[in-house]
Amino acid sequence: EIISKIVKLGRFQISLYYRFIFPLILKNINKCIYIDADIICLNNADYLFNLELNNNIIAAIPDTIKTNAERFLDKQLSSLNPNTHKYFNAGLLVINIPLWNKFMISEKAIHMLNTQDFTCKDQDVLNILCTNNIKYLPKEYNCIDINEVSNIKNIVLLHLTISPKPWFLAYKISPYFDKFKYNTYMLYEKLTPYKLIPPQEPKTYKELEHYSKMLRKSGYYLTAIKYYLKYLIAKIKK
Repeated sequence: EIISKIVKLGRFQISLYYRFIFPLILKNINKCIYIDADIICLNNADYLFNLELNNNIIAAIPDTIKTNAERFLDKQLSSLNPNTHKYFNAGLLVINIPLWNKFMISEKAIHMLNTQDFTCKDQDVLNILCTNNIKYLPKEYNCIDINEVSNIKNIVLLHLTISPKPWFLAYKISPYFDKFKYNTYMLYEKLTPYKLIPPQEPKTYKELEHYSKMLRKSGYYLTAIKYYLKYLIAKIKK
């Protein structure tokens, strides 16, 4: 019933609600692991499968140092106490399904998403609802910033959070370009059926505008003009 309501009344595309749907579908098991699609597994992750959650609703990884500082400035997160709560990234969650459903996290989260405005949408909502019931894990299990782990060889799950992603044409000239993340992604892409597909071009007029600006800043002036013209055409059509 709640899933049908999401489809009918949800403010966002259905994928934004996936974290909330899975514990309802898998209600007869004790634990599930949610992993974002832009995460690459680099080492053995058995630890997550054997993890004891006890009285915690979820296990998660603290977000980057910068994000942790920024999110507590958001008035929507005023209910959180920075002295006891570490703002976590929801890209990797180990969910204690019986406890999650007991506290009706899905229902509460969906209601909050559909009635309030949050900067980080479902992630902000889960930080509010699960506070004080979180088991924090080492950053190697959801590595966003490689500078925050002691040894990159120990990274278990590498999270490619920044946009554009490594499979986008714009990534290599992006200010967020990371050689380790790019090389790691390309290593695994070559093992997939997508290995011969060229990098994804910018599509929307906003993406085209952004890419044109990045090209100009990087000194590719003629190509920047080309994509600026594409941006103007796309914006007029829009």
